[in-house]
Amino acid sequence: QSRTYSLASWRSNLNLSPGFAALSPSFAVTKNPLHALPSAPALPSAGRSFFSWLGGQKDGASKDFSQEEAKKAIDGGGILLDVRRIDEFYTGHAKIAVNIPHEVLGARINEVHKLTQNDFQKAIVVHCRSGARSAVAKRILEENGYKNVLNLGGISDVMATFEMA
Repeated sequence: QSRTYSLASWRSNLNLSPGFAALSPSFAVTKNPLHALPSAPALPSAGRSFFSWLGGQKDGASKDFSQEEAKKAIDGGGILLDVRRIDEFYTGHAKIAVNIPHEVLGARINEVHKLTQNDFQKAIVVHCRSGARSAVAKRILEENGYKNVLNLGGISDVMATFEMA
């Protein structure tokens, strides 16, 4: 036997804010309300890994070029973009790196436009701690028109390539 509950009724029992209920639809409950929640949408690229879907990279790859190529791109006028959180950035970063966390990169894309002087061909080398967030950042930059975005991977690759602050 199923009953339909609105999240507002659950909110009153759980002492949640009114805004929480306003953002959530009603749902049907059988025995456990959590079993009735909608499932996450499937990735549009069935058969490929999550990171491959995000960064267009070979499955299992966290970077798409070598440390030497990163150094050459930066020496040629490119930008090193650290997309880790600010607290991670201050635990150690390359002296030449600019920090824009990947979560806010889309909202702060104008800062990237200023750094590149609206040159959408300028090399942008992105990195994070492991390479996963930089794959997301690479996708965001490419969706905003940048043509030469390179995912260096993780901080260990940066430490091996650039002088640290």
